[in-house]
Amino acid sequence: AGCEVAAATPTPTAEATATPTPTPTPTPTPTPTPTPTIAPTATPTARPTPTPTPNAAPALANLKASVSTLRYAVVTPQYSCNLGPTTVRITVSASDSQGVRSVTLFFRKPGASSFASKAMAHGSGTTWSATLSTSSDGLTKAGMLAYYVVAKDASPAGLTSRTPSGTKSLAVKACNLPPTYLNNDMSSMPVGVTGAPPCPVQSQGEYISVRDLDDAVVSVTFWYQPYTQAGNARWRSLKLNLLNTYGSTSLWNNPLSNSGFPLLPDQGTYYGQWYVKMTDAGGVSGTSAKHPLTEVSCP
Repeated sequence: AGCEVAAATPTPTAEATATPTPTPTPTPTPTPTPTPTIAPTATPTARPTPTPTPNAAPALANLKASVSTLRYAVVTPQYSCNLGPTTVRITVSASDSQGVRSVTLFFRKPGASSFASKAMAHGSGTTWSATLSTSSDGLTKAGMLAYYVVAKDASPAGLTSRTPSGTKSLAVKACNLPPTYLNNDMSSMPVGVTGAPPCPVQSQGEYISVRDLDDAVVSVTFWYQPYTQAGNARWRSLKLNLLNTYGSTSLWNNPLSNSGFPLLPDQGTYYGQWYVKMTDAGGVSGTSAKHPLTEVSCP
């Protein structure tokens, strides 16, 4: 057999190396620009609402009376009472932020069980006042007058305040002065002498002037004690009569007789004594000092 030629071994085709697919470069993601944070608008702080000041009641101070004693006339006087005042002015200071609407004086008369009231008048500044009169306000009984004040403000609430918490007081007294002796116009009295002829009965005028400043004198009595050596003659009285009045002065008279006078021990001038007692319309009496009663022996 012939020789067989061996068939050629085909050269293996080299496998093509796969070209690797290039990895795409990643497109960088752009960093986003940060959105600026907008600061929140600050809420303005609200101003606190002021706490309203509570409305206070009126403030009261300096309550006082112009006098500490009032005088009232016991009877219808010939002249006004001059022993003391017949009126009193009561004042107080009252103030309030809302204004003062009114101030009232409350007073209780001597002997009364309840208070009367009187509106006070506004004067200058914060001063309020009211006047009490013994005649127009009927203060005709002796004792103590109590008083206090109440003020009301001008707010819708009409708040009030009082001063004092209790009461203040002043005295009310009678204006009844006793009558007083002023002067006299008297003559000496002729009197008989022991052992001598009888002295004729004679009368001498006894003119006595008296005064009462707040009411009328209604009676005057002349009291006398004739002279005796022992000085123990009894006191005798003679009621005088009203002759005239001159304002608060009055003149009184009644003749005094020498009848019944004890005889004098001898010729000459001797002295007994006398005084007058006076009573006014208010029932108050006054007594004069003692004066010499001149006795002259009958010639």
